[in-house]
Amino acid sequence: MRFLLRLFFVAFIFYVAGAVLRRLLLSFSPRKQTGSQQKDSIPSAGQLVKDPVCGMYVVAETALTERRGSERFSFCSENCRQKFISSPTG
Repeated sequence: MRFLLRLFFVAFIFYVAGAVLRRLLLSFSPRKQTGSQQKDSIPSAGQLVKDPVCGMYVVAETALTERRGSERFSFCSENCRQKFISSPTG
């Protein structure tokens, strides 16, 4: 019985230590951009962006793009890009 209590205690300590470590690592990770910052910024290398027509994620560097005003949209294919261009509201 003592062995099981010790085992439980050690498992609990590892669980708490892991949770604390996870929180610390998340606090040092870069924050997401919000609002107008996200719309106007150009995605970094290797970043995935969502195609507004089909919802597929594509690498920003290789995606086809289209601008509407100050916003830049990325597409997985020419077909999705053409659908976006032909839609009146975009």
